[in-house]
Amino acid sequence: MKKFDLIRGAAGLSVALCMGAYLPSSVVWGQTVAGPYAAPSPVVYQGEYVDFEEVEVAQGTATPQSADPLVAFQLQLEELQKQTESLRSELDAEKKKNEKKLNSPFSMKVGAQVRFDGVYISENAAAKENFGNVVNSTGVNDVRVTFGGKAYQNLACGLTVRLSNGIAFQDAFIRANDTAFGDVTLGNQYVESGMESVESNSDRAFPSLDEGASFFALRYRLGVSTRLFGAEKKTRTFLGMFLPQSVSSAPNRINLDNSGIVLNARVTATPILTVDSDDFTREALHFGASYFWLDPASNQNLTLQTAGQLWYSGNSKFLSGTIPLNGASYSVTNVETAYQYEGFAISGEGYFLSVKDMGNAYGATVAARWILTPNCTRSYLVDNGRFGGIKMSEDALFLDVENRTVGSHLGAWEALVKWEWLEANDLKKLSEATYGNVNRSVVAANWFWNEQVVWSLGWEHAFVNSMKTTGSTAKGGFDTLILQGFFKL
Repeated sequence: MKKFDLIRGAAGLSVALCMGAYLPSSVVWGQTVAGPYAAPSPVVYQGEYVDFEEVEVAQGTATPQSADPLVAFQLQLEELQKQTESLRSELDAEKKKNEKKLNSPFSMKVGAQVRFDGVYISENAAAKENFGNVVNSTGVNDVRVTFGGKAYQNLACGLTVRLSNGIAFQDAFIRANDTAFGDVTLGNQYVESGMESVESNSDRAFPSLDEGASFFALRYRLGVSTRLFGAEKKTRTFLGMFLPQSVSSAPNRINLDNSGIVLNARVTATPILTVDSDDFTREALHFGASYFWLDPASNQNLTLQTAGQLWYSGNSKFLSGTIPLNGASYSVTNVETAYQYEGFAISGEGYFLSVKDMGNAYGATVAARWILTPNCTRSYLVDNGRFGGIKMSEDALFLDVENRTVGSHLGAWEALVKWEWLEANDLKKLSEATYGNVNRSVVAANWFWNEQVVWSLGWEHAFVNSMKTTGSTAKGGFDTLILQGFFKL
């Protein structure tokens, strides 16, 4: 080695030793530092020399332990910027996708709902003598396929096909939203008479209908209607004109022949309605009233019957009869109210039916329900003027489809009680009409696996006192145990 090289090496070693005295104790030999001591240069990382300029830090990987804090922060900041840009691109793509859906001239959503009923009925001796032995039933009693969506711009459409007990069309309409005359609907649709009757279509709380909702309701009819909103949607007005006969082959509680006209109105108001940012209905105060008037326009027969809660179609009905109207009109008036705070709610309804110059019928219902699981409530549907299905928090889901888990949580539990009364004694003025009264008490519990699946268990006690103008009487007591499963897609 040349003498000059030895002198240069010794000088360099001396300078290095002198600088080492001023280096921080955290610096280890074999590493380099930034700042006044040295520019970024290779360091020891996982046993190898790595140049900072060649390091690529991927998401989820650690930065070199030997890096200067400022350099490491800069690397993390660059990675965060990359992730932000990636998220922004995904959001822009999703926004464009949603805008395309909104601007699409046609969209359709297909759904289905299935109801399973297991019913056991016990009757006393008087009931067996007057109504005969009842038949218990178990099976799928309601299967529906629904189609709904956007037809064109502000036009919406809906179709419900019922597949149980024969094929029947229920909802079959087209609706023009936000017109000068409100949301106008044309087609086969639900006539609104009382909140429980309207709720019974898909979101009823109890496993069975009350006597009033079944005795006084028209259900589906062909016609035209509109709904108008006011006071920031705190008021809703439904107006409709329908044909009196049903175009559906499904059983209807009120059946008529030939032609005529039905005029229908329902007004609801929610002076108190609190819905939080997660769409939970925390408080709601509901008032409503409805009225429908039917002019048969010719001699027709009016068939009135209760649901009977005897389920099997071959069982006798509590109150049932055919009334010759002889051209007379009739009307049904309903008043309703409900209050819900968090999971607790109480409601009441009253009905009055009048056949011109021939008789009257009355009915009333008082019900209470309480969702025992915290942070779960029933939603209030402003567009429909009624309460709907349950809204559940994620930590209550027994069946979590999205995360594919079962049994991680207990689901939501709801307790329900109801008393109902139907008085049709005044109908004895009508020839061959069945009249009398029914008192029924109901206790039930609902177990929600999620917002689409619910199992119900209910016990009902009914006492019936019915008579005909022929003088025959029929009295009896019935106890009914119901297990019901409801599944919605």
